[in-house]
Amino acid sequence: MIGAGADATVVIVESGDDPKVSGVQDSVRVLLRGDRIPELHSRFEFRGALPIHVFARLEEGCLPLGIAQRRAMPSAPANFNRAELRLIQPLTRETLDAVRPVPSPGPLPGVDWIDLVESDPIRALESFVLGWFPEAQSAADETTANELDNLPEALAAFHRLARLRPAIHRFIDPVLKKPRRASGPLGDRLVFAMWNGAGKDWSVPWPLHTPDGADPRVWFTEDPDDPNPETTLKRNR
Repeated sequence: MIGAGADATVVIVESGDDPKVSGVQDSVRVLLRGDRIPELHSRFEFRGALPIHVFARLEEGCLPLGIAQRRAMPSAPANFNRAELRLIQPLTRETLDAVRPVPSPGPLPGVDWIDLVESDPIRALESFVLGWFPEAQSAADETTANELDNLPEALAAFHRLARLRPAIHRFIDPVLKKPRRASGPLGDRLVFAMWNGAGKDWSVPWPLHTPDGADPRVWFTEDPDDPNPETTLKRNR
């Protein structure tokens, strides 16, 4: 809720811990998002003359969080549906816990998989993923690698698990949902993971040759689109 008065702008956000909606993000950041309101664009300009007072709605009433400055917003008034504010005075831990309560974590998953890392890495992977990632259904067109036969055992296991726990794809260096074939200075290869869009990738020789089998060599390639990319052999783990 945004109130535009003669002397100040008042913002009231709901308490909670959902980063996808308007609310307190941390001790200094407050995010606003919603419908387009061109009429209020000037209130959130970086050099706006009127102060912005921020409150959080609790069961007991509205808790003042302090005065905020404008940090980020759309440039055009017609597109104004989002603004990021920065509190001049950071919130205390007590206030932050009140407006953004941390939910109870519940029972923690087991860590027995650690004992299997050396002796049975595939089973360790399965135990870790099934225990630590939430259940979800992956879309049919995203389910992956069945088009390619004879994948390395560990990579095939990863893709089987990804259909049950799609969240395992959400890493900085994600494993591709559909491995792709490519060539390089060491020969034909199968790219199974990529960094930053395409700046670096990880691959295995393709097609596989014995005795590589379940644990083939892994190649790390810098700038794979370069005519002469730098490829190095990574130690298997």
